[in-house]
Amino acid sequence: MESTGIQFSKGSGGRSSNTAIVAAVFGSTGFLGRHVVHQLGRHGTQVVAAWRGDSKDGRDLKVMGDLGQIALMEMSIRDRESVVDVCKHANVIINLVGKHYDTWNFTVEQSTLESATVLSEVAKELGINHFVQMSMANASKDSESGQLRAKVEAEEIVRKNVPTSTIVKATDIFGLNDRFFYRIMQMFSWMIYYPLVNQGKDLVQPVHVVDVANAIGQVVNDYERFAGRTLNLAGPDVLTEMEVTEWAIDYIGGMYRFNPAFVSPRIARLLQLPFAKAILLVNQQPVLGKYDVAEGMRSNVLGTPAPDELTFDDLGIIPHKVDSVVGREALALWMSEKILRGSLVEKKD
Repeated sequence: MESTGIQFSKGSGGRSSNTAIVAAVFGSTGFLGRHVVHQLGRHGTQVVAAWRGDSKDGRDLKVMGDLGQIALMEMSIRDRESVVDVCKHANVIINLVGKHYDTWNFTVEQSTLESATVLSEVAKELGINHFVQMSMANASKDSESGQLRAKVEAEEIVRKNVPTSTIVKATDIFGLNDRFFYRIMQMFSWMIYYPLVNQGKDLVQPVHVVDVANAIGQVVNDYERFAGRTLNLAGPDVLTEMEVTEWAIDYIGGMYRFNPAFVSPRIARLLQLPFAKAILLVNQQPVLGKYDVAEGMRSNVLGTPAPDELTFDDLGIIPHKVDSVVGREALALWMSEKILRGSLVEKKD
């Protein structure tokens, strides 16, 4: 079975070659999107990076592939013609669109559902069978989080329009300039006491952004193997919220001190949406998401995969640990120059 998108001549495989794949990447200027574009560009895949907003947001993407391999195209998910223009020369569509807070134009739910609907319909219209939909691990229709409920609905929409689509689910993603550790450290910079729901006993299994991007790169390069499949991706470490927070503060040291304040789930639920709306009045791009409290009140770890689901083991990828070198780089922004230099010397030794 082959995608009916337009085919191009193949190269030997590498940055300066052509893999015969043209990928339309939506959400290319986001945290995960930049790593996906880099992963595709370094192996010679042509990328059409769709963007909305400020053109400067995506200018660094152009150097992630050989000359002319990365093309930036402006579009709006509510302008169907612009979406068709981005996709019409592609043979794979990758949907990484999503927001953790409401914007002036889209709510959290709208950004997920509208992108999944429009992109999968355009793929069906153009005959592009190779479609990658990014989702979240442990998403459920019964979740307290509107974002997780929307992710499940988006998966169903995509599979209905493109049955051969690949769904990629991941636990909390961390890495340089991430939101996982950035959210923790920003809370420390705001408050004397760090709030923890359920006494910090909920479990997390963070996965590194490069590992997720590598998995998506495999999906793009092997349509036959991944058509209609679901990937469940998680890191090797299962930690409590308390443990990961203590580790981050202990590693950074300096002025930060861990003073936990335990908040009951009932109080957390009452304060969740008012607090998120209040933050938006001060910061239009907050690191704390609309549903972070609800999503933090349940363990986000990889359960037993279904028989037809794939994990890193099936892909031959060894995921990075939280306290690995790349994991520690995620905290570099919060370290003083003196501490950072000492940390780098320690790593080399």
